[in-house]
Amino acid sequence: DANFFSATFKADANFRWANFSAEANFISATFSEYADFRSATFSEYADFSSVTFSDADFGSVTFSADADFSSATFGNAYFSSATFGNAYFGSATFNADVDFISATFNADVDFNSATFNADVDFSSAKFSADAYFNNTKFSKTARTYFYKASFEKDIFFERTRFRKYVSFN
Repeated sequence: DANFFSATFKADANFRWANFSAEANFISATFSEYADFRSATFSEYADFSSVTFSDADFGSVTFSADADFSSATFGNAYFSSATFGNAYFGSATFNADVDFISATFNADVDFNSATFNADVDFSSAKFSADAYFNNTKFSKTARTYFYKASFEKDIFFERTRFRKYVSFN
């Protein structure tokens, strides 16, 4: 296992191309600067719950098992072309732009009670299973894009608030 429980990274953290073949525990870690996970592979459960990210890049990362970002706090966040099994972003807070362009969600994805305080882009994302956005808040400054996103199962937006522009085409 890789155990970074409550670790603090005060400078850039480079995990680019890392291969996590066992569980990865980053619970309650703090990344004060740039966290580079581009093209990393997580073969088992990856737990980033309650993590604080200043600037996180998960572009082209592969999560073969569950990826848990519940209650995480993000500055800039990039998940472009990332591949997920089950993904949990419930109660996460995104304080700057977030990019899920061309991300692939192969199992259920949970954004229930998440807060987006800036633009979020799911353009060309593929949702192969159920997607939950119940009680999600998109602030009055957050533009939301689902341009060319594909939904193969159900998508839920119960009690969700879009306070600015949203596009599904």
